[in-house]
Amino acid sequence: MHSKQDRRIDRTKIFLKDALLKLMSEKPISKISITELCTEANINRGTFYAHYDNQNSLLTYIEDEEIQKFIKHFENWQGKLSGNNVDFFRDAFNSTYQRKENWQGKLSGNNVDFFRDAFNYTYQCKEIWKVLLGEYGSTHFVDKLIESIRELTAPFFEPAFLNFKVALPYAAEFASSGLVGILRKGLREDFKDIIE
Repeated sequence: MHSKQDRRIDRTKIFLKDALLKLMSEKPISKISITELCTEANINRGTFYAHYDNQNSLLTYIEDEEIQKFIKHFENWQGKLSGNNVDFFRDAFNSTYQRKENWQGKLSGNNVDFFRDAFNYTYQCKEIWKVLLGEYGSTHFVDKLIESIRELTAPFFEPAFLNFKVALPYAAEFASSGLVGILRKGLREDFKDIIE
């Protein structure tokens, strides 16, 4: 059970998180002072320093929290991605992919559901993710997100690359970077035409 002090700490961290995200929607973190952050959060500097060393340590806390939530949400997809999409990526890397028409209508099933789930998840977190992936966002968050997606989807690619292992990291990088690119575009355009 949370004590009164624990709830105050949690509330303070929420105020700081909200304040930093609001300020980062307007300018880069390098232009945000501790004083400005504390004023926005309506707390004093001593309280800030009781929890964080600087703005970047607060941002790292926010990034790590978001990545952990993302991983937890998508862990249940491991082992469910398979089928034609594996063949599509293998063929693309083996240069046997002739024309996209050959693959139209074949990329479906759990794999499409995974991407739809990714769009829906990001849409639900859009206020935070718009900032983290936005104009003044964090390259560290992008890198952490790509790495997380790569780790979550690597087992999906392994069967396709049993005889061509050198391409496995490239396929996983391609898919994870591509998904992050699509999520960024969706956030910029408020997911028009993506979310059903």
